[in-house]
Amino acid sequence: MRKVILLILTTGALPLLGCASGDVDLLEARLRSKDAELRALNNQLESSERRLSTTEREITQLQRQLAGSNPEVTSRLARIESIEINKRLTGALNEDGKPGDDVLNVVIAPMDAMGEVVKLEGRIEVEAIDPSLPEAKRKLGEWTIPLEQSADKWHDGFLGQGYQLTAPWQRTPQSQEIVLLARYTTPDGRSFSTTQDINIIPPSDSDQSPELLPLPAAQRKPADEPMVIQPASFEQEKTAEAKPFPMTAPEITPKPISASREEPKPLPIQTGSRPISLEELLKTRNERETPPFVE
Repeated sequence: MRKVILLILTTGALPLLGCASGDVDLLEARLRSKDAELRALNNQLESSERRLSTTEREITQLQRQLAGSNPEVTSRLARIESIEINKRLTGALNEDGKPGDDVLNVVIAPMDAMGEVVKLEGRIEVEAIDPSLPEAKRKLGEWTIPLEQSADKWHDGFLGQGYQLTAPWQRTPQSQEIVLLARYTTPDGRSFSTTQDINIIPPSDSDQSPELLPLPAAQRKPADEPMVIQPASFEQEKTAEAKPFPMTAPEITPKPISASREEPKPLPIQTGSRPISLEELLKTRNERETPPFVE
C-alpha cells in the first residue's frame, strides 16, 4: 500500500518539477541578456569618458596657451557659462520710411554664473524664423559676426551691453511674432545658444500708389502718343444782366445851395419914437392883464 502511495506522489510531482525547471531557464536567459546590455553600456561609458578626457586636455592646453599671452582672457573664458538676448535692445526697426519693420536689431551678451555680462570676443550667429510660414520658407535670414570682427560690434549703453547685429530681412516676414535663435562660440571652441520671441510689424504693400481712374473718351489719345492728364476747367455762365463791378468808386458832386433860399431879415426899427418910461410900461402892462369889471 505504501508503495502505491509513493508511486502516486512521485508521478504527480514530476510536472511541477518540469515547470520549475522551465522558469529557471527563462530567468537565466533574461539575466544573460541584461548582462550583455550592461557590458555594452559600460563600453559606451568608457568610450565617452576617454573622449571627455581628451577634450579636457585640449581645453587645458588652449587655456595655457592663452594664459601665456593674456591671463585676463583666460579668466573671462572660465567665467562664461551662458548667453542672453537683451530684450530691451532687441527688436525690429523701420528705417526705410515705409509701413512695417524692415531691419532686425539683436544684442547678445555672454554671461557668467552670477548673471554678469562678460566682454570676450567670439563668433556670433543669429537666425530668424517665422513659425507662420511653411517649413521651407520659415527662415527669414541667417547672419554671422566672425570672431575677428566681434570687437567692433560691442555695444555699451544705458540699457545694457553686448554684441549688436543690425541687418535687413533676407526674406520678408508675414507674422507679427518672430523666433530668434542666437549662438555664441568662445575662442576655445565652446558654444552657447538661446532663443527669444519678439513682436514686429510685418512690412506691407500699402505704400503702392492707387490706380488712376480711366479718362473720358474725349480726353483719350492714341496709343502712340503719351497720355497727359489735364485738369478740368470750369467757366461761369455769363448773362445779359451781369455787369462787371466797377474798379473805382464814382465821384459824388454835392448839390449846390439854392440862391432863392430866404435868409432871416432884421426887424424894422421905427424912427421918430420916444422912449417909454418904466411907470408907463408897468401901467400899460397892468391894464392889459386886468380883465374888465362887469357889473
